[in-house]
Amino acid sequence: MVERVYGALDRGALDEARALFNLAEACVRLAQAEAREAEALRRSEQEQALRATAQADKVQALAAEQEAAARVAAAQAAQAEAAARQAAAERVQAEALAAIEHARAEAARAEVAALEAEDTARLSPVERAVRKVARMILAAHAVLPADQRPEHSDMYAVTLEQVGEAIGVSRTVAGDRRQAAADLIATGYTG
Repeated sequence: MVERVYGALDRGALDEARALFNLAEACVRLAQAEAREAEALRRSEQEQALRATAQADKVQALAAEQEAAARVAAAQAAQAEAAARQAAAERVQAEALAAIEHARAEAARAEVAALEAEDTARLSPVERAVRKVARMILAAHAVLPADQRPEHSDMYAVTLEQVGEAIGVSRTVAGDRRQAAADLIATGYTG
């Protein structure tokens, strides 16, 4: 285009050169406008990409936050479940302790009643000792869970050491008293 302007000037065609110059100037302005428009479009696309990246970051952060909240909720649920199991275990233990205490109280009442009956029957010290050992055997039998309890009381449920300690005798005498107690139970003694 520049060559055409110079060619027109050389020929003396000023109007043609001016028209070509104006045309060239218009082309430059058009190209500049197109360049500005392309730059504006590039910036707009870049801003949209930045906004999309920021939005994706927000979504990712929100997802991470929700995941963390879910983990916290799961941990809290696990803690609550563990606390409930602990409370249930403590309740069972308390009930077992209460049952043991009740059984001890019942055994003490039965022992007092048996002693009173022995006093009334005017039993000898040996007979009293045999009956005490028989009650120990019956108590040991009664403590066993129903599904593990044998049909008849087993004199071996009470050791010779326990018998000797309870009635204050030697191991040999304890064996004799335990055997006599087993014989007494076999005849129908129930304590």
